Amino acid sequence: MVTGILNSSICLLLIRRRRNRIEQLKGEDGAWIEDAGATRALAVRYFTHLFSQAQTVQNDIILPNLFPNIAPMDIGSLNINIELVDVKESLFNIGSIKAPGVDGFLASFFQNQWHVYANDIFAMVCRVFEECKVPEGLNDTLITLVPKVERPISMA
Repeated sequence: MVTGILNSSICLLLIRRRRNRIEQLKGEDGAWIEDAGATRALAVRYFTHLFSQAQTVQNDIILPNLFPNIAPMDIGSLNINIELVDVKESLFNIGSIKAPGVDGFLASFFQNQWHVYANDIFAMVCRVFEECKVPEGLNDTLITLVPKVERPISMA
């Protein structure tokens, strides 16, 4: 009985791997690319181009009432000093096992080790607010492509 369950698990794993594997893609010229290195290069080229295109902004468009007005009473609260409890509350409101940062650490690491890193985290947050500049790499994002269709055929 145990062997049957194990075989089912392995079988389902292999089926899932095969379903998620992209074996071929249609290139820009419409030809099918089956070589793993060539499909990888096509994907890298496509997303590099997609995320490096210059964004054009039209300044002549007037968008009235796009953003709500801030009440004068609320404007004053934008200049209040940040407290350690505010930073802690914000950190603990992050889902503990949500997407890790580029360094691989989950929010749960910083939540569990708050007693060790509280002063460093607070100092960094204060520095960001004082200098109005986020340190390089702090807000980096990893983009992972996960096929969500049965059989993807092109990058378009």
